[in-house]
Amino acid sequence: MSINNNYNINTANSIIGDINNSTIHQSNTSNFKGNDELLRESLNQKLVPEEDIEEISKILKQVAPPKDKDNFPPQVTEWLKKMVVKSLEGSWEIGVATAGSVLSQILCLYFGIM
Repeated sequence: MSINNNYNINTANSIIGDINNSTIHQSNTSNFKGNDELLRESLNQKLVPEEDIEEISKILKQVAPPKDKDNFPPQVTEWLKKMVVKSLEGSWEIGVATAGSVLSQILCLYFGIM
């Protein structure tokens, strides 16, 4: 999982000297591959219902990781389809355009593929 923080500094005085109009980019990366806790946390942050998080967690424990992002196991693909339908129906608070992309990104991080 990667967390990116961006800060703009207009003016600062420090030991290094005066800083004007600078930007700081910080990236924090956690080992997401195979990490059920980070998977659950990420899905929870995207408002995925708990029963759906539980379902995909069980599925992921039973399937072999895909070699690339275009070949998810059939059970994972079915879960993704179900989530997109929930998005269409409004039973999940994420828009359709975002749903597939967000979920596949999280699953790619879990599988360690990009």
